[in-house]
Amino acid sequence: MFNKIYYLIGCLTILICLLPKDEAKQLPDSLKKCDRQNPECMRNTTETVLRIWDELPSEFNLPSINPLKIDKLQLKKEGNADFQFNAKYHDILLYGSNNIRILEFTGDIENGIHAKGFIPVYNVTCDYILSGKLLLFQFKGRGTGGLILTNTTIDSWLYFEKFNGDDGEEYIKLKEAKVDLAPKKIEVIVHNDPKDINPEISKLLETSINENAFALWEEFEPVFNKNLAKVFISYVNKFISQVPLKDLFLN
Repeated sequence: MFNKIYYLIGCLTILICLLPKDEAKQLPDSLKKCDRQNPECMRNTTETVLRIWDELPSEFNLPSINPLKIDKLQLKKEGNADFQFNAKYHDILLYGSNNIRILEFTGDIENGIHAKGFIPVYNVTCDYILSGKLLLFQFKGRGTGGLILTNTTIDSWLYFEKFNGDDGEEYIKLKEAKVDLAPKKIEVIVHNDPKDINPEISKLLETSINENAFALWEEFEPVFNKNLAKVFISYVNKFISQVPLKDLFLN
């Protein structure tokens, strides 16, 4: 009886050892390794990573950064008696992340990093369902639309932690991130289904939204930034968790 149990345990052990494991990967030659205490090198390499992200070797199996995808968001505004609306956005795609310029880079992976970036044009597209009130008109419908964020500054605060992989190597992962977008200009694009909302009302709605764009952005921004940070954490970790710490940096 015991011999059979030991035999089964031995077979299971062998099978587990033979199971395929994720192999550690090397940093691509197109990316320069940096001294962790050299912020200028880190700034340049971070900018390069974002610029060539979609061209990194397929073995990394990374999601596209252009567009970058957020699944869904919701915005509700009830403060103005003449203009109220509730919008649910889904399949949100952000174009332009690969064009970011890193302006400032301070800190390190042990104590946290602050990076300030700049994106000339950030195009956001989405599908939406909305309802609300514009002057005397009640509206409810669905459609496609988006945002054009021009001359956008992005502040990011990043906090990492180390962990040991199954291969015995030390890795890092992004544990927490905070992102703050500050566009200089905002243009909102609304294409409502004419079966739901009269085209004339739809045009008035788009005009009213654009007239209140920055006020709406103040309410929308915390939700947008929070979800963008979640996506950013996921994307970064898909990359850096595949390369041992000793192969990410010079020291």
